[in-house]
Amino acid sequence: MLKNADIDFDALCNTVITVFHGAKDNYKYGDGTLVFDIESNMITVSLVDAPIPNGEAEFYHEWTEKLRTSKMPIPLWIYLGLIQDENGTSGYTYGLTAFGRPEIELINSSHTLQEIYDFLFSVCEWLLTEDMYFRDGETLSFTSEERLTMTKSKVVYVYGDSFKINF
Repeated sequence: MLKNADIDFDALCNTVITVFHGAKDNYKYGDGTLVFDIESNMITVSLVDAPIPNGEAEFYHEWTEKLRTSKMPIPLWIYLGLIQDENGTSGYTYGLTAFGRPEIELINSSHTLQEIYDFLFSVCEWLLTEDMYFRDGETLSFTSEERLTMTKSKVVYVYGDSFKINF
């Protein structure tokens, strides 16, 4: 994300094509858009002169910098949904299936929205950085006293099956 559209987009595209060696043979460029494939990934670079909501550019910039230091950009890859109603606080993931894992849901917890978010973030980060997988009936613990049971069942908030964690 740029602060404004004052950029030589042609020069940027030439640099990108040069840096990504595989892009030299399979890119398409036109109308402010560059598209190319690297291995099994399609990459798109677009110039859109449009306003960016307050704080959003900084959010993406912060996570881009964290990615440079090998920190997993969980909020960019996985949506963490939060719900609060008369039954309690719930949370769910959307995007773990892209990494070959079922989604996670916490249903009707007594924890705060921030605690639910932090917990889901930690579990997602642990799953992906440690290349872990859940099994139905296993327990999860981040402390020596904690034993959280995981149950695989039909999802409540997204699609397919999910692991419910009693948090």
